[in-house]
Amino acid sequence: MNTKIIKCPTLKLFIDYWDEWHKEWYTTASLKPPLLTPIKCWPIPTENRDNKDEIWRCFPEPYWGNPYPTELTAVFLNLNPGGGGDDQDIKISTKDPIAIYKAKYQVYSDTCDILINNPCYATTDWFIKKRVHWLNCLLFHLKIGNDKTIRNIIAGELVPWHTKNVSEIKKYINMNINLIKTNCIKPLAEISKCATLKDVVFCRGAEIVHALNGVTNEIVCYTSTTKLRIHIFELHAVVFIIFVGGRNMDLPNPSNKYISLKSSKTATLYEIVNGCLTKSYV
Repeated sequence: MNTKIIKCPTLKLFIDYWDEWHKEWYTTASLKPPLLTPIKCWPIPTENRDNKDEIWRCFPEPYWGNPYPTELTAVFLNLNPGGGGDDQDIKISTKDPIAIYKAKYQVYSDTCDILINNPCYATTDWFIKKRVHWLNCLLFHLKIGNDKTIRNIIAGELVPWHTKNVSEIKKYINMNINLIKTNCIKPLAEISKCATLKDVVFCRGAEIVHALNGVTNEIVCYTSTTKLRIHIFELHAVVFIIFVGGRNMDLPNPSNKYISLKSSKTATLYEIVNGCLTKSYV
């Protein structure tokens, strides 16, 4: 039984929206034949629609992390939940996440709340390795608090669908940017106001830069000798820090140094983040 403690009103609205969305997805995807209509105005991706491996049937993951945090430390934004797999296929899987999802009456937040406690579950394992460990390294350099767990983060996805084709997801973002802005970008910005790392959203991927260019203006860009870039955007006084370059969706070492294209000054990543927290950009 979950106490469902949510101290952030916008987070509750965000969680409720995706619970309703997810239940509608399950209802339409379970029909025989499935009903291929938009889910709360979100079009079903056209990728592989004529193929037996229809990717939209895979368990959508619009966010991951703790839907009911007692302490929210940081907010992340990723591109989308990746390729999916047989265990996530609603047609054939009897394993997690489908098994828990059905046991929890198709409530996505309750399913997520259970699966984040299982570090062997693939999505949870990914977030621990790719986001939580990085966050703790950053907190060490910023000298803020003790180590955190996946229960201290919420990570939204720009697009909730899995995909095996990056070009298809680019098209999807361009065609649905207003929908994404309303139901993903703006809510995460508001949720970040409740985090310890207040008014900051950490992002990964060039497509998020392109998406934000359609929503607001870039403040500053940083480059490095390793071709990694950091783009800084502001939206309603919230800073989006977008890391571009590298592989496997890793976030860069907080000790890495970057050069501001605006001031030509050199700064470490954690100094850049500290400047974003105080709105005193390096």
